[in-house]
Amino acid sequence: PALWEHPESEPNMAEIHGAFRLRGRIPLTEHRALTPKQLASILEFATRNCEHWFDTAPPERSKTAGETLTLDILNLYHLNDWLIKPATKQHNCAFLELLSAEPQPPKWFVSHW
Repeated sequence: PALWEHPESEPNMAEIHGAFRLRGRIPLTEHRALTPKQLASILEFATRNCEHWFDTAPPERSKTAGETLTLDILNLYHLNDWLIKPATKQHNCAFLELLSAEPQPPKWFVSHW
C-alpha cells in the first residue's frame, strides 16, 4: 500500500471524516472519558489505516523515524499526528466530541505518564 504524503493529506482526511464526525460539544474536560468500546473504534481505525502512515518524528526523537507504521510500533504520538490532530482541527474540538454528544464522566482513570 502507498504511504500517504502527510497527516492532512486528502486520503487520510477522507478516511477520518468518513469515520469521525462532530457529534456535539462537551464543555467539561472531566466529562470526556473514553469508553472501552470507543477506544476499540480508534484501534479499528488505526488497524485499517496505519499501513499508509509513517513515523513523522525526526530521527533524533524516534528510532522508527520515517518507517511505515504497524500496530507493533504504533503509539499515542503517532495517533496524535495521524488521527487526533487532523480530526479535531476543523472544529477545534476534543476528540471525544467526535465520538459522543453526551458527557461521559469517568468511572476510573488511567494516566499515560
